[in-house]
Amino acid sequence: MDAATTGSRSAGPLGLDDPRRAWQVIAALLVLYLVGFACFYPRVVMNVDELQYVHQTLMLLEGRSTIEVIDPLTGETFEKRPSTYPIGTALLMAPWVASFGWRGAFLVAPIALVLAVVMLGRWLQENGRSPLFSLLLFGFVPTLVMSRLAMSDMPSVAMVTLGMWLFWRGREGPPRRWLLAGFVFGASTALRPPNALTFLLLCAGTVIRWDRHWWALAIGGVAGSAVRLASSAFVLGDPFMARNSYPLELHTIGERLPLFLFGLLVLIPGGLVLSLLYRGDRRPEIVGTIVSFFVFFVFQRYSTVETSLQNRIVLALRYFLPLLPLMVFAMAESVPRLWNALQQRLEPTARDRTRRVAAVIVAGWLVGLGLASFGVHWFLHSRSARLAEMRETIVSHVEGRVIVTNWSGTGKFLPDLDLEYAPLDRRQVEPAVLVSLAKRYDGLLIVLLDRTDSEWFRNETAFNATYIDRVEPEPELLLDRRFSPTERLRIWQMSGESN
Repeated sequence: MDAATTGSRSAGPLGLDDPRRAWQVIAALLVLYLVGFACFYPRVVMNVDELQYVHQTLMLLEGRSTIEVIDPLTGETFEKRPSTYPIGTALLMAPWVASFGWRGAFLVAPIALVLAVVMLGRWLQENGRSPLFSLLLFGFVPTLVMSRLAMSDMPSVAMVTLGMWLFWRGREGPPRRWLLAGFVFGASTALRPPNALTFLLLCAGTVIRWDRHWWALAIGGVAGSAVRLASSAFVLGDPFMARNSYPLELHTIGERLPLFLFGLLVLIPGGLVLSLLYRGDRRPEIVGTIVSFFVFFVFQRYSTVETSLQNRIVLALRYFLPLLPLMVFAMAESVPRLWNALQQRLEPTARDRTRRVAAVIVAGWLVGLGLASFGVHWFLHSRSARLAEMRETIVSHVEGRVIVTNWSGTGKFLPDLDLEYAPLDRRQVEPAVLVSLAKRYDGLLIVLLDRTDSEWFRNETAFNATYIDRVEPEPELLLDRRFSPTERLRIWQMSGESN
């Protein structure tokens, strides 16, 4: 038990001192979230990455990782990998997809959410801290959204949380606990390689401290990492090959840093600062992990400007989801300790006043979580209805056709596994080439989705307009439809008889 545990238990004014009541609140919110999920079950993938995971799962069930498509420019057939992600997430989705069809893939994330919150709460309680702090993970906006998507983020959180819980329990007891913890840590990289950043320093600390069973943790880690190597061998054909990652880039830090600070200081109230004030066991490793994880992603060239602000809040901040269990664990020690220190400095009247204010804040936060835990489903379901209609419109036109498109806009709608010809991005094909392509394949389609929800997409939309103006002879407009104030889909046909 940590040295700071005693102070952590006396957090009465915050309503965190009764584990039974805390678990009742946690259970109520999780049930409310699952009810909302069931009432508004996802109907369509929301982004390109999600589509890749679903396609990868479907191909896994067929025992393959590539498809054969024709390159319209050369006429040659080649092997295409619709997904280059590690296969761990697809393995988790496979039983559900086999049982319920491709939409079964959506079940993995909410299950992972429940497991992560429960395991985090247990980990906290076993260390003398309130399990209610696990709701900081639950209430993080990207958590609520990503738990509806068929992606690796929430399974990663569950795996990392399980590994952390086993690691802490393994500090005392038989070596099999650390053997299992090491395996979970290593296997988590088969979901997302950056998950390794959450446990590397903790594992290194066991060697530096010469902990009794450090060797069990190491053996487990090697065994778990073998899962990652096997996944690379299957997906990429080479166990040591990694999916292309974002390189370091310093001059675009200004795009990411404000958003990351907003997420980790506002959406997790004071989270980055409060977690760095941790004073419990393994402090150097925990603080070092939080700092190094944050710095790593600040320096990654992941752009956050291509889409709307609300999308950026989710898509950029989701990278910090695997770090949150460790941050919450640290906050669960520092917050009660700092609160108790503040209470001791205040006069009795001021102390009572601050307790009442704190109780109101916590109550308001819990009510807000309740509304968000159900409301997020209604909001995303209404949004996905538009996306589903857009996808159906595109799919109904493109079957068996050569397609020239703006892939950044339409990629998530294209049925890659069913296309005979590889889609061509309009930046790959000069307008003057379209006539010869249309003659070769007895016509082609130009599918352009205009979006105006960000400066980047407004520039892409302007390029679309310039591109289509350069196409001669003028193609036949088959569809011109606005699906929202910021989205306009147009489809043209070029006949093979064009002169």
